[in-house]
Amino acid sequence: MLHSVMSSVSEHTSSQDFHGLLEREFLEKKQRNSRYSLRAYARFLDLEPSYLSKILKGRRQITPKLIDRLSPKLQISSETAKEMKTKVHQMKALRSGQANTPSKKFKELSEEQFTPISDWYHFAILELTYLPDFQEDETRIGKQLSIPPSLAKRALEQLERTKLLKRDENHNLVCSGSNTTTTNTFSAEPFRNLQRGLLNKAIYALDFVPFDKRDHSSYTLAIDESMIPLAKSMIKNFRRTLASTLEQSSEKNAVYNLNIAFFPLSGEY
Repeated sequence: MLHSVMSSVSEHTSSQDFHGLLEREFLEKKQRNSRYSLRAYARFLDLEPSYLSKILKGRRQITPKLIDRLSPKLQISSETAKEMKTKVHQMKALRSGQANTPSKKFKELSEEQFTPISDWYHFAILELTYLPDFQEDETRIGKQLSIPPSLAKRALEQLERTKLLKRDENHNLVCSGSNTTTTNTFSAEPFRNLQRGLLNKAIYALDFVPFDKRDHSSYTLAIDESMIPLAKSMIKNFRRTLASTLEQSSEKNAVYNLNIAFFPLSGEY
């Protein structure tokens, strides 16, 4: 099953910059002339007032054709217009990708539920239950995950208490089948605790796990920070699509973690 923890991301319109430019132009005209109306602005842009109203309210998508049509009137350079159209195409591709992403139901954990299981090994234990040789044995689990048996025992109890693990008809401990997520709208410390633990495991794997059993790679690039919401949405879709693809195999024999880091190297934070 897929267990993910992510920061909440608000959906932005596919052409946020162009939409903002349209709004700013209208407000500036109204500041110069308090009687300036939406109808007058539509006339200036050679658009139907109702159509312009829907665009400004986000009820109609901005298209590359519309950007080409309005760029001369708004004095947008060809280079800037090209960048805006690129963003429109990227968001269109994103929406298309979302349509192809396998549909999964996620159980959202509250801060109270998530905090006691914010150590990385809780989620690893949930996945161990899908291996055919899983045994409810804290010593065995401890060896598999390189943690003390006492931690494994406590984690099993906590996972059962939070109903992420349950007893089947034979009284065996199994995963409840819930895909878990958190929007991280609560205190970030439990979220940081989980990610810190997983990053430490990633460093360990870099030093001690054979290359053919892992993948550590990175890409450094200069970006427009207004595209960060787009990047986060694409990363989320990639995570879920990859997990759904790998989980289709009926011969599970190992538990892996996929950890993607996307963060600024420049600026003051």
